[in-house]
Amino acid sequence: MVVYYKSEEHYEVCNSRDGRWQPRIFSATGETTWERKGDQWKMVRGKTLRAETRLDPRWVQDEIDDFKSAQDIAVCATNKYPRLSGCRD
Repeated sequence: MVVYYKSEEHYEVCNSRDGRWQPRIFSATGETTWERKGDQWKMVRGKTLRAETRLDPRWVQDEIDDFKSAQDIAVCATNKYPRLSGCRD
C-alpha cells in the first residue's frame, strides 16, 4: 500500500548572531510504501517529494515594521530641523 502525506511543522530557532528566536515553518510532502507482515504493517520505503523551510510571514512583517520605526526614530533624533521632516516633539 502506498500512502501520500503532507505535513507542516511550526518551530522556533535561536539565531546565534543576535540570540533572538525566529519562528519557522517546515512543509513536506512525500510517499511511503507499507507492506503487511502477518497482522502488522511495516514501512518498507519512504520518499520525500518536496521539502521547504521558510520564516513565518507574520514575524517577518513585524520585523520590517520594527526596523522602519527604529529608522524613523534615528532620523528624528539626529535631525537638525525635525518639524520640517515630519517628526513630532
